[in-house]
Amino acid sequence: MKKYRNTRRICCTLVLALAVSMLVPVQAEAAFNTEYTLGSDPVENLITVAEAQLDKKQEDLGYTTAWCSYFVSDCAGLAGLGNIIPGRSSVAGLYQSLLDSGAAVVEQPQRGDLVFYYCTKETNPWVHVGIMLSESRSIEGNFSSKVSYVENQYRDSYGHTVTSGDVKRVYVRPDYSGGMITPPSPDPIPEPAPAPEPVPSKDECKCVDSYAGTYIVVTAESPLTMRAGHGTQYDMVTRIPKGSEVKVSKADGAWAHVKWKTYSGYCSMEFLAQKLTVSGCYYQVTGKNKAMFLGIQKDKAVNLVVPDTVSYNGKKYQVTKIAASALKGTKIKSIKIGKNVKKIGSSSFRSCKNLKKIVIGSSVTSIGKNTLKGVYGRANIQVPKKKKADYLKLLKNAGMGKNMTVSTY
Repeated sequence: MKKYRNTRRICCTLVLALAVSMLVPVQAEAAFNTEYTLGSDPVENLITVAEAQLDKKQEDLGYTTAWCSYFVSDCAGLAGLGNIIPGRSSVAGLYQSLLDSGAAVVEQPQRGDLVFYYCTKETNPWVHVGIMLSESRSIEGNFSSKVSYVENQYRDSYGHTVTSGDVKRVYVRPDYSGGMITPPSPDPIPEPAPAPEPVPSKDECKCVDSYAGTYIVVTAESPLTMRAGHGTQYDMVTRIPKGSEVKVSKADGAWAHVKWKTYSGYCSMEFLAQKLTVSGCYYQVTGKNKAMFLGIQKDKAVNLVVPDTVSYNGKKYQVTKIAASALKGTKIKSIKIGKNVKKIGSSSFRSCKNLKKIVIGSSVTSIGKNTLKGVYGRANIQVPKKKKADYLKLLKNAGMGKNMTVSTY
């Protein structure tokens, strides 16, 4: 009999350990504080569990990525409300799951409602979530990197705030009438919360390394969201500012494996443009068969040619633009611009003191401000004979000096 009791005790211990490890899948030793007593009110049970975690940080709770939505779902699971507040997902996924489960969007919040933060400046706008304690106060995971009390405020690292109008609050009232999954007990062993959809394993991932290379973030305005998996249903890892360079190791045409600074994750390829290096020059892919000249690898006193086209990995791209400040302050002596270039960005040749000869192709329709400011004072600029009058207007607007000359070819 004694041996049987010991065996049963060991089995119970293993079951408890398994339940906790499933609830927090990354760090089994880190767990929620369960020193609380639950009652019959589902709203109070949810808040009781959440407040028991006050001031706990990401590593204390075993999370490894952005975790505000996981915190809400895991609190619900511990409170026996996994059927009312669905399992672990991204903020956007949690919002949709709640609505699908009978929750309602409300104007005036009350205790037990969830508050979602919607940023109008973000590519993926659902950015944060918390649990309301009153009409104005909430408790939120991953606020200042820990579980915190919050009083009507939100501000991200890019300055988006509620007060500026960039961030809107959306209040959602879960359907608490559904009741709890399990009856409360003084020492509850929660059902493990559903695990998030796994990041594809090496064998499952369909990405290929033919996409590998350096890419540039080309969002319209807001930063690009790096996620924990292939898709918007995964949690945010970080946000990457527009114009940043990132490294892609492989991709599937829709999502790419990305590294930026110390972060690794997945980004939508819709907002990434590959940076090409061809014959000592940098180019950015801007369309299916188009590229923009970005600059030179080494600053030397060279006679530079911006070609009609460039080829990279068997693909040919028409060079249609020269980026703003592409050659600013470099030592180039001359430049010949290909026939497909239509736009020369502002300050492209600014402060190129050695630049004495500029040959402009036949398709240019725009030259940005200050492009010729600080260029060698007696530089000669050659333009197509039939377009001299039009080009003279563009050159004057670009800062052409009074001692520079314009000739035709």
